[in-house]
Amino acid sequence: MSGIVENGVVTEVGEAGIQVRVTPSGSSCASCGHCATAGDGGMFMHDVADPFGVRVGDSVEVELPGGARLYASAISYALPVVGLILGYVAGFLLGRAAGWDPDATGALTAVASAAGTFMLGRRLAADVCGLERFRPRVRAIIGRSTIGPIDRSPGGRMNS
Repeated sequence: MSGIVENGVVTEVGEAGIQVRVTPSGSSCASCGHCATAGDGGMFMHDVADPFGVRVGDSVEVELPGGARLYASAISYALPVVGLILGYVAGFLLGRAAGWDPDATGALTAVASAAGTFMLGRRLAADVCGLERFRPRVRAIIGRSTIGPIDRSPGGRMNS
């Protein structure tokens, strides 16, 4: 798997995944879309898969798989272009068969088709980005916390 790798500290451990406070290492991290900004300017990565059983306070290396943004961009931009072309052709043929101005009918159906496929493309792109294979995951534990045991309850924090 190739993608962006960031270091951080585990701040929460839950059933669905962990939350990691990361220190972005470059400009590519700023645009990935997996992090949320905290009030103090820190970055938190949510819903990170944990195959190792990390604890709050552990230093970890998190990998964001590559490809999700590429697939989402291809769907978001290519689908409306295809819709625009097919909408124009369909409208042109319909206008000619109905005795209307084929170019005007083609233009109207092209715009409507492009708008519809744009909305469909956005929905499909969101679905692609939500696939498990594009989910960030802990790649390695850099340092273990020695404060307490693992708490896997929802929003769990470490017990002292």
